[in-house]
Amino acid sequence: MKGFQKASRRMLVPLIAATIMLLTGLSCVGVLATTYIAAVFAELKHPYFIVETNTSSIGPSWTTVAVKVTNIGGRAEQVEIIPGQATGVEIQASREFYDVVEQNETIMYVFRARPVAPGQAVVQLLVKYLDPVDDSQRVAQFQLTFAAKTGSVQLVAAAFHERDNVFRVRVYNVGTVDAVNVSLKLVSWSGVDAKPVSKTVDRLPSGGYEDLVVEGRPLLSTLNQLQVLQIAFSVQATYYDPGLDSWKTVLLQAQTPLTPTTPQFTYRASPAVIEPGTCRSLRIYLYNIGDGSAKNVTISYLVQPPLMLEKAEPTYVDVVEPGGKVLLEARICAPLEASSISSTLNVKLEYVTDYGVKGVYGVQVPVTVPRAVSKVVAFFEPSWVEVPEAGCRVVELRIANRGSAPVDIANIVLQSLQTVVAQLLDNVEGVLKPGESTSVRVRVCGPGQITAPLNAPIVARIVYRGAGGGGEASATLVAHVVKLPEPVFVASCRPSIVQPGIADVLVEVKSDVKLDRVQVRVVAQQLGVYGEAYSENTSTISIPVRISIPPQLEGQSLTLTATISYVDVYGRRGVGNAGCSIAVVGEPSLEPISITVAPEKVVPGDVVAISILLANRGTGQALDVVASIEPPKGFTVIGEQSTFIGRLVEGQTTILSYTLKAEDNVPSGTYTIPIKLDYYDVLHRSHTVELRVNVTVVKSLASSFMQVGSIEQKSSSSTIAENGIALYLLVTVASLATILSIVYYWRSRRG
Repeated sequence: MKGFQKASRRMLVPLIAATIMLLTGLSCVGVLATTYIAAVFAELKHPYFIVETNTSSIGPSWTTVAVKVTNIGGRAEQVEIIPGQATGVEIQASREFYDVVEQNETIMYVFRARPVAPGQAVVQLLVKYLDPVDDSQRVAQFQLTFAAKTGSVQLVAAAFHERDNVFRVRVYNVGTVDAVNVSLKLVSWSGVDAKPVSKTVDRLPSGGYEDLVVEGRPLLSTLNQLQVLQIAFSVQATYYDPGLDSWKTVLLQAQTPLTPTTPQFTYRASPAVIEPGTCRSLRIYLYNIGDGSAKNVTISYLVQPPLMLEKAEPTYVDVVEPGGKVLLEARICAPLEASSISSTLNVKLEYVTDYGVKGVYGVQVPVTVPRAVSKVVAFFEPSWVEVPEAGCRVVELRIANRGSAPVDIANIVLQSLQTVVAQLLDNVEGVLKPGESTSVRVRVCGPGQITAPLNAPIVARIVYRGAGGGGEASATLVAHVVKLPEPVFVASCRPSIVQPGIADVLVEVKSDVKLDRVQVRVVAQQLGVYGEAYSENTSTISIPVRISIPPQLEGQSLTLTATISYVDVYGRRGVGNAGCSIAVVGEPSLEPISITVAPEKVVPGDVVAISILLANRGTGQALDVVASIEPPKGFTVIGEQSTFIGRLVEGQTTILSYTLKAEDNVPSGTYTIPIKLDYYDVLHRSHTVELRVNVTVVKSLASSFMQVGSIEQKSSSSTIAENGIALYLLVTVASLATILSIVYYWRSRRG
């Protein structure tokens, strides 16, 4: 028994020592766990800054950029915001100082930027601060990326002679930037008697134009000068160029040849037959078939004795416009003793053209006094006809015997301009009795091709035999030759928007003139695509084209050019061109690669951090990306709810970070945190993607330390939890062993 007691004492001493060592180890492990957890929460007390800007592009002139700098971490002291290195942009910025920036406090930093080259501009922003947690100086660097827009104003001028004494000077803006506060002033000119003209506009847009209308008479003395005279204008333009941020004054030159316009006269009048001892009114239709006006027209009449001019009118006309006509009327009397007299009524016109050139035109109308009554009249029905170029019209020439004796039509002669062809379609034979009439068809054909409409007189002279030897009658037809419309081609592409890869495009070519035969070839210069189609008796033709579009053309415009060889319904051959464009646009797709929640389980009053690795896995760029978080009831966002990301190209990634606080009274359960992504593609079509993140709220404090931060943090917390369980078991075993040893010792003493 005593041996057993000694053995028990020898066993009890090491057991108590082992128990003391276990308790000491357990205390050390607890201290380490407490220190680690305190370090994790200490990181939440450090300052942490985020920035966002109010714009994604700058230029072409100085642009004001506002940057919101938000501290979503702990208190920061001696904060200094400094502009850093800038690439592709010129900036005007200053240093900003702040003594203290508290948690969730936002400060504004404003600077001005102007691009120096098109493309992408990068501005670096530095935030220096003192971290009071460990009393150390830190620097946060942020890179701001913008789209740089550059350009300048470029003005050119052109002059046009519109009509008569009216000229138009047109100033174009062929630059890439709108001109502002534009002042245009005509400062000099030559070849025309004009006055200064000026004009002011608030803005002359890129690709637009403004006109100065100048009225003045050309300075010339003879009509021949019209063929060589050049009218020159100088316009002084003063404007503000936003692209260069400066005022500019330029002198623009423009010239235009003087378009010749002259009047040209023809007349229609039947030969007058006046019986002896009678008077007769003779009507003369005077036509201006030229392209200019005759002004201040003075008209004089003259007949040879023994004929007498009783009355004539008008004797003055203000103006005879192109295509206009004037009716002249003269009353002529023959003496009783007059017989078998052939004479003329002479009409003289004196006029001035639009350019001050004087002109003269004479008309001679035959007047006869027959020995016997033999009278033939002729006229066209209608007397004015419209003829298309390369086309023909048929009119009737009517011949009537208005005398008292039979007449024999001997011959009919048609006289016309060289550009118009007149042809008799019927033969006239036989004798016309008094009061009888006959008609002859006349075909009038226009020239094959003209540059402008024209009026062509056609005179028919009818020679007849009758009492007194016969005579001659005449009739005048005015043929107005009009120009046929030239085919104008317009092409359209369907669809007009395609994605990189294989695309089937239908090119439709339309003509405003119907085509007898047409062949269309379609090519795309960038890719060497070729398509061809042939059709007849149509004004619309479609050509299917299959295109293989490489990915590098995304965001660009692809031009398809159609070459049209045709024969139109008028028999004219020609070649035309038309084109259409298709936009190559990829489809962006924003998808999350990974979502991290730390910790996964939180207790009321605690904070949780959400980190999302986001990627553009589509085929196009995502522009103006904005991420917004909408926490459910019971959670509060620490910092901004919306984050401006900007542009994400194909394959680019970014990280979204949010910090939320669970309110003290939030019930336990799993909550869904929605995060909405709004963005545009390169065609400014809007897209929306919604991400859902689950956060679990529990009441137990221990559960809140299951997972915090990264994967390494999760492994450390799991080890601490496992050590706590093992320590609890060891304490229990040691306590039972101690109690059993004491009981056994006392029983041994009692015997």
